[in-house]
Amino acid sequence: MTRNLDLIRYILLTIENSTDRVMYIEDFAAEDFTPDVVSYHIGLLLECSYINAVKMGGLGQKYAQYKVWGLTSHGHDYLDAIKNDTVWSRTKNAIKDFGSSVSFEIIKSTAIQIISKSLGL
Repeated sequence: MTRNLDLIRYILLTIENSTDRVMYIEDFAAEDFTPDVVSYHIGLLLECSYINAVKMGGLGQKYAQYKVWGLTSHGHDYLDAIKNDTVWSRTKNAIKDFGSSVSFEIIKSTAIQIISKSLGL
């Protein structure tokens, strides 16, 4: 499965905007994002310490289940860099030749550079 950067952003935004204390896979699944794909991406976000979550076990499940309860400081920093729609669009355009093979740190740095330029820094 490949990383979907728009889904990563969607998950982080959904967590930040949620008033729920705990969220599950179903809270993120949408027409464009099936539960198994959401599960994979939540696992990636947990792995890089962008979200507070725990993987829940269960036999016979088609995909991993997670209990999510917020963003970490690293998650907030990353989201703050890519939250603005214009910045996100320009960031994706800047990295488009590299696809999803660009690390989160490069994406964040690119977004910060775009923000800095727009502020005249």
